[in-house]
Amino acid sequence: IGDFSDLAFLIKQAAALGVQMIGLNPLHALLEPVEHNCSPYSPSDRRFNNPLYIDPALESDFRLDTKNFNQDLEQLRQAPNVPYGPVQKLKYACFRQMFEVFCQVELGSNSPRDQAFQLFVDTQGAALEDFCIYQVGQELGLVIPWEDATAKADFIAEHRSKAQFHAYLQWLADKQLAACQSLAES
Repeated sequence: IGDFSDLAFLIKQAAALGVQMIGLNPLHALLEPVEHNCSPYSPSDRRFNNPLYIDPALESDFRLDTKNFNQDLEQLRQAPNVPYGPVQKLKYACFRQMFEVFCQVELGSNSPRDQAFQLFVDTQGAALEDFCIYQVGQELGLVIPWEDATAKADFIAEHRSKAQFHAYLQWLADKQLAACQSLAES
């Protein structure tokens, strides 16, 4: 799966050739399981991005053994078709480790990255919170008690870290896509 680094490369190459616009498929978040729901035209939510487009190596939270990660990624790239399920499994394992690093190093520290994350969460508001809750429900195979405010609040409290993980992914995706947009405009 191409990621935002690939998009940045495309922008640079296209600009050098005089191209002034690049059209992309929708980058929307996909329904689970992604290997059966990989059409960008049938997303789970059109307001939020598909985290599979995140390039983990662009983030300071990326602390994996890059040799093994890149080997696994390269092996997946050799498939005749995009193996969405295996790509998601590999990337989400990486994202979970990155989120652990972010929580240990940044979250609650009032660092610039913590402030940027909190601003993103605050700006996105209830829409992001509902999206993250939905993602957690999909992940756990649970039905969210949307109509019962108390039950919903209890669900959020019980799964706050899991919901924050999905907010973190949206923040990274938004940030990397915005960097591509800035590059295209420069």
